[in-house]
Amino acid sequence: MKPAQHISQAIKYQKKVLFTGTASTTYYRGEGVCYDRNYGTAATAEGRRDKYVEPCDTSNNLRFAGVLDDTITLDTTGTAMVLINEPGSVCHVAAASDTTVDVTVLSCLCSTGSPGRWRADAGTCLGRGAALALQTTTTGITGESTDGTAVVSTATVTKTGLFTGAAAGDKVVILASSTAAGAAGATQAIYTIGSVTSADEAVLTASPGNGDICCYVMSPGRPTVLAYLYDGEETGLIEWKACLASAAAQTMVGGVTHIFGGVTLAGDSTSVLADGTFPGQKKGYVLSGALTTNSFEVTVTSGIVMAGTALATITFSAALDAAILEWWHSAWRATHVVVAVEA
Repeated sequence: MKPAQHISQAIKYQKKVLFTGTASTTYYRGEGVCYDRNYGTAATAEGRRDKYVEPCDTSNNLRFAGVLDDTITLDTTGTAMVLINEPGSVCHVAAASDTTVDVTVLSCLCSTGSPGRWRADAGTCLGRGAALALQTTTTGITGESTDGTAVVSTATVTKTGLFTGAAAGDKVVILASSTAAGAAGATQAIYTIGSVTSADEAVLTASPGNGDICCYVMSPGRPTVLAYLYDGEETGLIEWKACLASAAAQTMVGGVTHIFGGVTLAGDSTSVLADGTFPGQKKGYVLSGALTTNSFEVTVTSGIVMAGTALATITFSAALDAAILEWWHSAWRATHVVVAVEA
C-alpha cells in the first residue's frame, strides 16, 4: 500500500536503518547507501543485515538500499540511526549532473571520490541504483571534464572554460586521474577552490598531486534534484577507473565501469573480470577519451562469447568504445560491443 500524502507531496517509501560511515564525517541528503549484507557472523541468521547500511563502494554495489533523507554528521562512533528513501520513492538525490525533467536518467556513483552522488553518465541501466530526474536543473554543477583534457599541477587545475561561473568555496570532485603517460596521478577526493584565476584555471586549498583528471565542479550547497528511484534488478551502480600503463586496473563485478582515457600509454592497461554470481548479471564498460599507442584490455576468468564465437580479449582504444556483457551459466556473453575485438 502506498503511503498517504497530500497532492503536492511526493511519495516516499521510508525505512529507519543504522548507518555506519567515517567518524566525524558529514553525509548529505540524497546520497546513495548500500546494505551491509555480510554483517556479523556468516553462519548466523542475522536480521540486522536488512537494517545496516553503509556508503556505496565497489564491494557492495549490488546491494543498493536507497538514499539518505537528510544530511547527517556522524559522531566519534561513526554510526547513527537514519531515515532512507527506498527504491520506488520520489525524493531528492545528490546531483552531480545537470538534469532535464522526465528525460535525464541518473546513476549512483560507488567509486572513490564522490560515492553516493548521482550522474548522467553513459551506459546507465534502469533498476535499483538508477533514478529518473523529475526536475530541470542548471545550477549547482558549473562544469565537468571527462576526456583527459583537465590537468592538475600541485593545487592548480587548468581546463578551457571549466571554471566559467565557478567561485571560491566551490568544490572540484576528482573521479579518476593518471599522468599523461599513464602513471598514477592525483588522489580521488573532493577539494575546495581557494581562488578562481580565470575561466580556465582555479587554485585549490589543498594539493591532490599531479595528473590529468576526470572531474566536475560543484557548488558548496551540495545540489539535489527531485527524482524517481527506479526499483527492479540491481544496476550495480557506476565507477570511474583510470588507465595505468603496463598495469592492472581491476574493475568491480556488475554495474558500469567508466574508463578514464585521454592518455598515451607506454603499455596496455589490463583488467580481468571475475565470474558473475547469477545468470543475467550485467557488466558495462565505456571509454571516455581516446587512448594512444596502447589500449585498455579486458579479459575474463571463464571466457567471453559473442555470436557463438569465443573471445580472449575486448580492447578499448577509441573515445566512447563500449561493451555490455551478460553472465550466462559459465561465461560472459557480449550483448553489445562497439570496440576493436580480439579473438
